[in-house]
Amino acid sequence: FKDYSFDYYTHFVDSFLLKLSVNKCIIIGNSLGGGIAWHYALAYPQKVAKLVLVDASGFSSLSKSKGALGFKIAQTPVLNQIVKFVTPRFLVRKSLEDVYADDSRISDSLVDIYFKMTLREGNRSALIDRMRAGFQNESEKIATLKTPTLIIWGEEDQLIPIEHAYRFQKAIPNSQLSVFKSVGHVPMEEAPKQFSTTLTNFLNQQ
Repeated sequence: FKDYSFDYYTHFVDSFLLKLSVNKCIIIGNSLGGGIAWHYALAYPQKVAKLVLVDASGFSSLSKSKGALGFKIAQTPVLNQIVKFVTPRFLVRKSLEDVYADDSRISDSLVDIYFKMTLREGNRSALIDRMRAGFQNESEKIATLKTPTLIIWGEEDQLIPIEHAYRFQKAIPNSQLSVFKSVGHVPMEEAPKQFSTTLTNFLNQQ
């Protein structure tokens, strides 16, 4: 079963929350997860108290983004079939270097964590299938969000550039934006203390 549509993701999240008996939540999403988060908030506004978008997908790029090496390989015919079975550790490190703004923050233990996740059964095939499916551009829906929203963005994001943060802020009424300097695509990993403080302040607002 290979349905990578936002409709399916939204249905899955709702089914998961129902299984846990969660009737209302605060939903936070990074990258593709951010796209899933705002789609869920639109589909079930009564179930989402607050929304946090972290370097989230949603808009088409106006400028050419660099992209992570791993994602590029996943979209390359023949090569993507090879990495299903052979995925060198250095490839994982290089992909992290494309995601992080400061390479010095990439420790061997961090590479190990991502490498192990990459090698989990089905993960590489799923990534290839996900990239092959493409991405739905439903950015016109973003302006209809009514949920209190915090937007967090790494200023040096090479995957989804900072311009997208300002587009989200402009589109979502009364949204708040926090830009992290010298940070890339994953602020929660590169600047965890700043991220936690920013998030806590937002969640404590009435």
